[in-house]
Amino acid sequence: MRVTQNNFYNSFIYDQQNFKTELNTVNRQISSGLKIKYGYEDTSVFADTLRLDYEEHSLNQVVNVATDAQNFANNTDSVMFQFTDALTRFKTLLVQAANGTNDDNNFYAISNELESLKDNMINLGNTSINGRYLFSGSATDVKPIDENGNYYGNDKTLKAVVGANVEVPYNIPGTELFFGEDNNYHRTVTTNVPLYKKIDYDKKELGLTDVRPDTPEYITTENTLEEMTGWEGDVSNDNKIYFYVTGKDSNGKSFKDIMEFDKDIKVDELLEKIGNIYGNTPTNKVVNVTLNNGRIEIQDKQSGSSMLDFSMVASDKKVTDIRETLQDPDAHVMFFNSGERAPDFALSTIASSRNTDVTNSFILNTLFLDKNSQKQADLNTKLKDIFPSDNDGSNNDDVKSISFSGKDVNGNNVNGFINIDDTATMQDLLNKLNTTFGVDAVLNEQGRIELVDSSGNNGDNFFIDSFSTMNDVNGGGSAIDGLRSEVTVESNDFTKSANMLLSSVSQIVKADNSYAVDSTKLVDVSAGSDIDNLSLDMDLTDKDGNNVAANIFRDSADGGKIKVRVDTDKDGTWDKTFTVKNADGTDTVEDSVNDIHQFTMKQLTDVVSVVMAGKYNDIDYTTTPPYTYTDAVDSARKSVDTRLDDKGRIVIEDKTKADTNMRISLFDSNSYDYTPDADGKYTSSLFTFQSNNSLTIDDPKHDFFASLDEAIEAVRLGRFRPDGTDIVSSRNIGIEGALEKIDHVLNHFTKEHTKIGAMSNRLGYAVERNETLKINVQTLRSDILDTDIGEASMRLNQLTLNFQALYSTITKINSLSLVNYMK
Repeated sequence: MRVTQNNFYNSFIYDQQNFKTELNTVNRQISSGLKIKYGYEDTSVFADTLRLDYEEHSLNQVVNVATDAQNFANNTDSVMFQFTDALTRFKTLLVQAANGTNDDNNFYAISNELESLKDNMINLGNTSINGRYLFSGSATDVKPIDENGNYYGNDKTLKAVVGANVEVPYNIPGTELFFGEDNNYHRTVTTNVPLYKKIDYDKKELGLTDVRPDTPEYITTENTLEEMTGWEGDVSNDNKIYFYVTGKDSNGKSFKDIMEFDKDIKVDELLEKIGNIYGNTPTNKVVNVTLNNGRIEIQDKQSGSSMLDFSMVASDKKVTDIRETLQDPDAHVMFFNSGERAPDFALSTIASSRNTDVTNSFILNTLFLDKNSQKQADLNTKLKDIFPSDNDGSNNDDVKSISFSGKDVNGNNVNGFINIDDTATMQDLLNKLNTTFGVDAVLNEQGRIELVDSSGNNGDNFFIDSFSTMNDVNGGGSAIDGLRSEVTVESNDFTKSANMLLSSVSQIVKADNSYAVDSTKLVDVSAGSDIDNLSLDMDLTDKDGNNVAANIFRDSADGGKIKVRVDTDKDGTWDKTFTVKNADGTDTVEDSVNDIHQFTMKQLTDVVSVVMAGKYNDIDYTTTPPYTYTDAVDSARKSVDTRLDDKGRIVIEDKTKADTNMRISLFDSNSYDYTPDADGKYTSSLFTFQSNNSLTIDDPKHDFFASLDEAIEAVRLGRFRPDGTDIVSSRNIGIEGALEKIDHVLNHFTKEHTKIGAMSNRLGYAVERNETLKINVQTLRSDILDTDIGEASMRLNQLTLNFQALYSTITKINSLSLVNYMK
């Protein structure tokens, strides 16, 4: 091929440009340290670099998030140390208070320090770091705890993303820390009326009239039931004592029974029989029933359940309606639980009962309480403020007078009455009883009337066989329910606070031990396997001051609809009946979708609002447009809002008044009934909302600040153990019980402290792991993108030599002349 000068020139230019390009590339690689500057230079390197850059950025984000989360967890861990220190000091002070050598001044000083520790723990619970509260759940901008220990955060967990589909929690929500649940704990309940030995058999054998022991002595398991009750042999009932028992077992199933014993039976047999009712057998115990300083204590051997409950009343009279034990002057009654909770107005007539503690003393076993404050009445309390009456004289359900009859201290038949007007007081009632029966009538510390025969007859002639609340003046008209019945432990008035009414019994879902919410079905919190025979009674004073009775029931004669009937004037006649609707407005008819087992807590609270607001009178489907049940619910809730709180208790709020005059007791219709069926069994209550039941010493669930308050109150009262005979805070569990609760709380905090420490460690590991991964990614990126300086230098030298050789060759060729070609 002929090589022309032009070909030579073009070839030279091409090679020169290539050398320059390569030299420029190598120089840039050496100077920048990078293999490429632009993606088009090497798409493979560019793609790998982009991927690795993204991974490094993601790892940086993970490290930052995990570090921030670890700091949050570490701050929480630090506060938990302070909590533990404060709780340890709190427990130490409780132990100091329990040593039995303190006087009132010591108790006062200790309680003040305990109060300070509680305030400090509230402040610890409100700790915020960088504007974020540690214990508010995910609502980190919300201050979680107020000065009363109420919680306003949520139950959400904060989580840090530390890898693909890997999340690590890094906080402890206040619900878990302050209101948590420990499934390894056992529920323990106790009666709060201390049982003392009431008969000294040595004195009895000597034939003394007063056979009471000289010094108080707690009952033991070896004492007899006669010694425990003080009820000496009585041939009228074959020397029997009857124990009326209600409660729930570990699985939430209710029971009701009457235990019958001879009076010479030992207390140990009574405790054994109680255990048998729960399901104890000779080979298997499901509960431990013991006697602790005169109180009956029952511990659930199944851990993690908050269902167990217990109530008991004793009498030497066997009845089918437990209220009748208060209506026979020859009957004795003994309460094992007592408290501030106000029994409902379930009786129209009671009789006096001999006081076994004082031989010449008698008791009217009904509580005289101010119906507005629910506190014990005093001598100046007006009778109209004690008994159900609006004093306008328009209703037959108003108590307008009290009549009484019986025998005076000399055995004469007597009777009398007192009218309930604007001026009559408790002192006036006592004066009437004094003049009528010749006794010394006083209002005792438990809020009951005590009648003392000081005539020297030792009370042998005296009794009141009828103390009745009447619906007309001068003791006339009919006897109506106006007396509070302590024997009906499940039919107590909701506790009043300003414009709120609160039930005491949490509704707990049997399946998972959680608190009920609006959507919870009644059958899931019932004490039976079904609620086909649902019947709930309401005894109430509505927002307008009207005394009303109502009943929620399943109408099997009308397709299983759930209905409510209302006695607007409590004359025993149902004046209004309406059907409860579902959320979509359809009837609660028993079918595959809307049967009674679908009935929810929300529907129950709707009914309460409608009745308490009096809106049932407005329901009318014949008008245009019709005024439906849904309309009544919506209207009622504007004035009376009924709901569940975070512990599954019913709360009723009067939106029309700052201090409501409403009252309500809501209870199973079988509460009073002790009529046996064909098999000798008793129908127990399916539901309990407010009960004068046993006190809770320990439970898998706990309320941190409520436990602190109860402990502080116990120390301030100087009370070592529960004491239902003291009207002041009679349901306080005492210092001994408070110590058990604080032990539980301290263990719970230790567990949560361990948990947050584990979270912090896990986040630390995540930071270390991701830092290592980031280094690996950076190394790999360097391997792919960074210039190998040695290799690039060798390449530069090679290109330089080649480039110089090229120029040398071209120079020689260009220096050739024609002579050189001719040679």
